[in-house]
Amino acid sequence: MSPDTAKLSKIRPQTRPRQVSPEPKPAPAEPAPASDGSAAQRAAGSGGGTNAGSASDSGAATLSAAARQSLMAQWGAQVRRKIERGKRYPSAARGVSGTVRISITVGREGALHAVSVAGSSGHAALDEAALRAVRSAGRFAAAPPQMTESSYTFTLAMKFNR
Repeated sequence: MSPDTAKLSKIRPQTRPRQVSPEPKPAPAEPAPASDGSAAQRAAGSGGGTNAGSASDSGAATLSAAARQSLMAQWGAQVRRKIERGKRYPSAARGVSGTVRISITVGREGALHAVSVAGSSGHAALDEAALRAVRSAGRFAAAPPQMTESSYTFTLAMKFNR
């Protein structure tokens, strides 16, 4: 350790004595302004109604757009994995590659309601193989409980390479 460093290590910061100020006195309460009765000025659960003092939801819970999108992505990934497991390259395609966009509608309980080609690969054999993969998947995982619509539609791109 150098002599300069030794001097610096012995220096301690100086502290000033803390000054205590007297506590401020609370301001006298002012009367509340007259209310026009608008909902923005009333506290939730206040008043003399049957729900006075309670903070219960008045309607069904709704998901934010981001939460809905996240749940759809998670569930959609499960649906996609099941379809991909059953995907088979068709022998009739004879070495052709392509991407088929399919539209599927799945019920909350996991049943396949509809499937169609949303965008053809340009090869009928590949398009048919994509539809067959969806139909052969059988029942899908049920939707997350927060998703309350009766059915949901997904559009998936399925690639076939040979």
